[in-house]
Amino acid sequence: MISIDWPDVGEKINAEMLKRGLSSESVAAKAGIDRKTVDRLRHGKRVRIQTLSWVEQVLELSFIDARDQSGSGQAGIAPIELGGYSRDLYKDYVGSYFMFRNSYDFDDRIVCSYMQIYWDIDARCLKFRERQRNKSKDGSYFKYDFTGRLSIPPGMAIVQFVYSMRGLNRIITTTSLRGTEAPYFRGVLAGTNEISDVGFYPATTPVFILKNGQEPDDATLNRCVGSFPVGEIWLPEAVKELRQKTSRYSAFY
Repeated sequence: MISIDWPDVGEKINAEMLKRGLSSESVAAKAGIDRKTVDRLRHGKRVRIQTLSWVEQVLELSFIDARDQSGSGQAGIAPIELGGYSRDLYKDYVGSYFMFRNSYDFDDRIVCSYMQIYWDIDARCLKFRERQRNKSKDGSYFKYDFTGRLSIPPGMAIVQFVYSMRGLNRIITTTSLRGTEAPYFRGVLAGTNEISDVGFYPATTPVFILKNGQEPDDATLNRCVGSFPVGEIWLPEAVKELRQKTSRYSAFY
């Protein structure tokens, strides 16, 4: 459990705001919250841990002891550079997913990959692992495996799946998790692709990430993960989603 002395937090916030000459309105605007929420904090009243972490970022203070009281070292608040989000607030994000995107190389194909989201105790944040299995022109298969971190900016209903290795960044920016019976993320992937006679070049595609009710077995993964002709994709709704978004994004070019 996270232990917080709320009256003490209120005193420290008031002192810092007075020193900087900040108003409740200015702190609220920077944190992406309501002014009344800042006033509650200034009066030593309890607010959501996520909300407090956003105010921490604005004032560059630390009120939250990220380690639990048992001493196990299980951090419950992500680093500030990832948004300072609370593990408990985003626990519903943990689970198995299938991600759909347009093929970079073929207009008539959809790529489906398998994704897992989990809380990494050592990294103190939500992490993801995405696995792809694609078919090359000669009929052979090759695999990709991406592991990265989730960044959740305060005051914005978006999530960023960030993969970085040796200076190469691959970012998926989506909405927050939506839906109840079939939760999903919807957004855009910005990365790179490679063609033998061209080399590497920037590549972008809409994505649709659907939460799976349970972790799939090997047979399901073999059937669902890969590159498929549009007419043979196992989730037709994904084709409609991607095609609609592709049409809308194309209008910007």
